[in-house]
Amino acid sequence: MRAILLIISLLLCSIAHAVESSPPSPATPGSWQVGFRVVEQSDASRSDNGEHAARPVQTLIWYPATQRGKALRYEDYLELGVAENDFSRTPAERRTRTDASLRAYTVLGTTAGDMARWRDAPVAASRDASPASGRFPVVIYVASDSSPAFENDWLCEYLASHGYVVIASPSHGIDGGYMTDGRLPHDLASTRAQAADIGFLIGYAGSLPFADTTKLAVVGYSWGGMSGAFAAAADKRIRAIVEWDGSLRYFPRLLRAAPDIVAEDFTTPMLFIADREDPIVPARDAWPQSFVAHISHADLTLIGMKRLFHQDLSAQSLRLGSMAVHTDTTLAQRLESYAWMERYTLAFLDERLKHDDTARAFLDATSLQNHVPPGTLTVMRRHATSSSGNRADFAARLDATNDDPMNVYRPYARQHPGFQLANDTFSQWISQLMATGDTAKASRVALLWTEVLPRSSEAWSSRATMEDMQDMSEQAIRDYRRALRLDRGNILAKRRLAAITAAPGH
Repeated sequence: MRAILLIISLLLCSIAHAVESSPPSPATPGSWQVGFRVVEQSDASRSDNGEHAARPVQTLIWYPATQRGKALRYEDYLELGVAENDFSRTPAERRTRTDASLRAYTVLGTTAGDMARWRDAPVAASRDASPASGRFPVVIYVASDSSPAFENDWLCEYLASHGYVVIASPSHGIDGGYMTDGRLPHDLASTRAQAADIGFLIGYAGSLPFADTTKLAVVGYSWGGMSGAFAAAADKRIRAIVEWDGSLRYFPRLLRAAPDIVAEDFTTPMLFIADREDPIVPARDAWPQSFVAHISHADLTLIGMKRLFHQDLSAQSLRLGSMAVHTDTTLAQRLESYAWMERYTLAFLDERLKHDDTARAFLDATSLQNHVPPGTLTVMRRHATSSSGNRADFAARLDATNDDPMNVYRPYARQHPGFQLANDTFSQWISQLMATGDTAKASRVALLWTEVLPRSSEAWSSRATMEDMQDMSEQAIRDYRRALRLDRGNILAKRRLAAITAAPGH
């Protein structure tokens, strides 16, 4: 959660709220049964403590199933939370620790009967159910600050019932402890650690026979939204991102310390849902200078919740209580609002990963047209003004035709005004192609380089090198000389020109 740890919520939740607790999951499920698996695995490429122990990544998986498996209660989720860093804990130890974690409620006056109802409440998922046949889009759920993987189990179960494989892990910092502690270097490193956890889960998803990782999205709540954005900025396999009041809107100082995470370069379509305390357009934007406000090269769907505080965007808080003081809403209204967040999240994922026209129409419609109760939310769609483009996308287009490279470059640059290819980009691109023996492709890139950056001596010497390698001596001599006219100190051009012209026949 944004600057609020679970233990604080447990200690300070109101007695009145506890009486209301253990509601059913608010949204109507889809047609699939929901299976559930737990994989206690570690990422051997990283360590939390700098020693030999690998970083634990407790992995929870919700998936479409054909029939129910072993019934689960909410207590089964709670017991996972007390063993997320230590998989060796026995069932008895897990139960004892769960008892201890809930003891704060007795201090606040919660009865044993209330706690028993929390723990015994059935959940939609069932353990080790038979997976449905086929392959389904993948959603990585990213938990909020220092929270368990199941904090939004309602959402995870709901998406699985509608045909998604949902994979989640707990929110751990760089050292396995709290995600944030108020120190910028630590918080940034911890955010990158959670983003790396996302990458680890994506890799694991590829091993699941029922998971289609070509259709991949990330859903993050609070600080999980921040980490999700870091992952999406680096990994273009992520086709869509959903931010449930993601922290990237509220922590500009941290983002300024991450030069690789730039709003103007962000191209992943995003659904951002804001809480009632921080209004978002169309009425007004409480954070007009935020990362979200500066995204221009990605399609945005912006939703403002009118009845939910930040903590209310967590199923765990709606179940067990939170610090939020509710004087103008009932629990039923908050549950209804949560259900609408689930519906809009599903529609966004269906639009982006399943190319569903009905979902697109739902998102394009007004809240009134979608029969959302008045006073629940606002919604606005903002399409990308343009895409900045990227080298990988352009390279794919270049490889798809044998046309003059400039005939590919010019229209691409018009469509993507922010697209630029620098000397270093061209140089690395050619080196990568040559390392795999793609001389013909490297030659086309070198030709393009001299057209895009005709005042670059390095461009002309690289083009000449390609010609030199293919025994095109006359062309190589011409272009080495062009390189030297632009930079008399070009060592490569000097040496090769001298060698070629000294050969017999020149």
